[in-house]
Amino acid sequence: MSYEDEDPKELGLTLMALRRGVGLTQEQLAGKCRVSPSTVARHEGGEDAPSVVILLRYCRELGLLESEFFEIHRGLRRARERLKEGPGWVKRVAKETPAHGPSVLDDPEAAQRFALGAAHMFEALLRGGKRP
Repeated sequence: MSYEDEDPKELGLTLMALRRGVGLTQEQLAGKCRVSPSTVARHEGGEDAPSVVILLRYCRELGLLESEFFEIHRGLRRARERLKEGPGWVKRVAKETPAHGPSVLDDPEAAQRFALGAAHMFEALLRGGKRP
């Protein structure tokens, strides 16, 4: 899949998550990237996708290579798709990963705590390893 094929709404969600993860406001990111705050808001809201030049500016200010941005983007997209599937995805992933064992699978509350813990760990990674 090429950049042009990406859904602007999905790109916007990734941009927003990364911006928040590094602790920048839309105004701060806009200033660093020489665009207006409304441009950042449009990109994050999925109204349109940033040009390649602006995307590269965003990546630079977020401390990422373009390839790293898209790697994170794909991971976030997969996570959102799994969340739409409901609680069943936790069971499926755990079955595919024997180390997690069946104990988490049998208790819906434990499965929910497992999923929430994974989400918190992912957020921590976005913040550069700082724990929530």
